[in-house]
Amino acid sequence: MYTCSVSSCRRPNLRGASCLLCERRFCVEHLGKEYHPCPDRSIESEQRAYYNGRYNARIIEINKLIASLNLDALCARASSLKGGVRCEIPPLVYDEHTGYTMMGDLNYHFPLIFDDGDTWICRVRRVNVNTPPKAIENVVVQSEVATLQFLHSIGVPVPQVHDFGLHTPTNPLSTAYILMDRVDGKPLRWFEVDEEDKKHILEQFADIFIKLSDHPFNAIGGLQQSGDAGTYAVGPFTAYTSFLADLHPHGAISLLGPYDTYEMYLRAVLERTLEYIHSGKGYVENRVDNYLLHKYLYERIPDIVKATNTDDGFCLKHLDDKGNHILVDERNNIVGVIDWEWAQTVPKAIAFAAPIFIAGTRKYFLDEDMELSSDETALADILDGKGKGELAMLVRNGRLQHRIWRSIFENKTAENLPVAFTSLQKSLFGVDKAVLEWAVWKEPALARYKDDAGLQRLLSEAHPS
Repeated sequence: MYTCSVSSCRRPNLRGASCLLCERRFCVEHLGKEYHPCPDRSIESEQRAYYNGRYNARIIEINKLIASLNLDALCARASSLKGGVRCEIPPLVYDEHTGYTMMGDLNYHFPLIFDDGDTWICRVRRVNVNTPPKAIENVVVQSEVATLQFLHSIGVPVPQVHDFGLHTPTNPLSTAYILMDRVDGKPLRWFEVDEEDKKHILEQFADIFIKLSDHPFNAIGGLQQSGDAGTYAVGPFTAYTSFLADLHPHGAISLLGPYDTYEMYLRAVLERTLEYIHSGKGYVENRVDNYLLHKYLYERIPDIVKATNTDDGFCLKHLDDKGNHILVDERNNIVGVIDWEWAQTVPKAIAFAAPIFIAGTRKYFLDEDMELSSDETALADILDGKGKGELAMLVRNGRLQHRIWRSIFENKTAENLPVAFTSLQKSLFGVDKAVLEWAVWKEPALARYKDDAGLQRLLSEAHPS
């Protein structure tokens, strides 16, 4: 959505090639050291310098953000919402502790403490070289607010939203924000939990699945408030906006969706991804092979749709479900599920595949293992015990959806792409079916796509004459 920072270059920046150390963006042609001398974390001898530079850059970024906030205006706004109860904001200082507890990759949080003992949290967007344009952030914030309000209305434990502001001249804070209740809990560390407590947590998580399954929608996209209070509609796709969103030449934002069918959704996402790769907007490494993998996925859309039943609507899914989005108390009761800005409605087969924090074993990530983890099996058994056999079946059949989703949205390296390719075929066609090795499929595919302008452009860039 931006152009290269190198002087006189007007090519689009390659998403994923922006540098948080020097706050510059680079296109495909200007990735080399002659244009960008900052330490490279992929080079072992430069890693220490990179991470030291990253830490120092983050201190500068957050302190600049803090200095830009109109905290007095925010306190006045919060106090008026609470009937005049006075509030204060403790001095905001960025350090290693607050960086872990109050900040994620995209947002910074700080408390508002009221005289009556309540505490709210203000969630503001971080501002750095990876920040999307304000018009796109406005849509994302509106969707997150609608999502939280919907979840609160159906009994999912989420922070209650009290107020939000967009990037507008009338915003008292001068940046987009959400005011919500503080949730007294700590992020779940799944691999530190014993077996008995795991079962206790999965029992509660199963109840959340059931509540979400009881409220299907009729399209794929991000939630937005409709005209009537307490009602919600499906709007544009707000997840992965730093990759899938775009700007028209005249400045209007371009978001995908909503889509009435899974096939429409797959075609739109894959077409935009292919365009981004060959036009130099997406994928820093292994671009030719990632382009071919997405071409394969595009050809397999009928098989993917056939394997994904969408007859009974679409349900909301948290798309960043690594585990730290779940807050638990000292007895491992789930007290809150947070960070819903990437949530969207998807087919039930995707929505109720196991979350990555119980599916993502080391073997799964390194070897694309096809077997369910013991935790996935436990979740399915719990759902069976609650009389929800359909959801249990979706958990047990979730490997296909994991494979498809990761293949579409994750940049595959030269090392792991061949394994991902064979695993995807096994998921689609069965483990007993013969599958093609990547090298065997790739050679005739290059010949078959010889007239594909995007592929030829990538090949010419990879092997200039």
